[in-house]
Amino acid sequence: MWECTFDRMFRENGALHNFVSNDRFSGDTPINPRGAFFGGRTNCVWMYHKADVEDGEVIRFLDVCSLYPYVNKYRKYPVGHPKILVGEKCPPLKDVEGLVKCTVVPPPSLYHPVLPFRASGKLLFPLCKICALEENQRDCNHSDSERSITGTLASDEVKLAVREGYKLTKTYEVWHYAETSIYDPTTGEGGLLREYIDCLLKMKQEESGYPSWCKTLDEKQKYIPSFHHRENITLDEKAIQHSPRLTQLSKLMHNSFWGRFRMRENLPQCTIHTERGTTFSHWQRALM
Repeated sequence: MWECTFDRMFRENGALHNFVSNDRFSGDTPINPRGAFFGGRTNCVWMYHKADVEDGEVIRFLDVCSLYPYVNKYRKYPVGHPKILVGEKCPPLKDVEGLVKCTVVPPPSLYHPVLPFRASGKLLFPLCKICALEENQRDCNHSDSERSITGTLASDEVKLAVREGYKLTKTYEVWHYAETSIYDPTTGEGGLLREYIDCLLKMKQEESGYPSWCKTLDEKQKYIPSFHHRENITLDEKAIQHSPRLTQLSKLMHNSFWGRFRMRENLPQCTIHTERGTTFSHWQRALM
């Protein structure tokens, strides 16, 4: 069986996922940092609601703009190489800054669960592993060991989960970073990805033109200093003009950088050889 075929079965087959994810095997493999990187979170918290129009009730839709760039600029990132600790050498969670491979038991009831879990090709936030794998829609009657989730997570995620009632039962491995970087809005310094984000954010804002609320010259003149006060970025008044193509390009580069952290390093490559010597040289490099 090809590895890609097994990986697809592992993602889509709940019984196979449950067997392989059993604690007997979970601690045997080292941390893969890509396993701690998850996608966006979407969920429905209210299935149906009829607004009382006569009473003036309004249903609103809430959307967070530029969430990925915001995280890249304002949130904490590790710097340098980690110190890898395994088994009994793992420090207490409060002393960890980095990645943790562990087993946690979710609380029996929590309106917004904290930790993610992949099951059947989907990203879920369950309070029971078995219920997630079996797509159970009824009450959960599983034990703590059956509800427990094992995976690689960011230490700050696990700390938040513990504060919300999760129980950390076992730690297999820790990647601890002695140094971290976070942006300081007061000084405008720090932040591992600040310069990259600011460069593209400046381009995106200028090519998007003035906001809809900027009608008069006075409002346009207030917009530039207000944006500088919020983001510490000075816009060029002469460069502010609506350009849909450049706006889309800058937005794409702005958001897609987030996904670079989970990009595979072993992507397939294709090389065409027209001479025997280059073919043999390629084989030699591949075998080294």
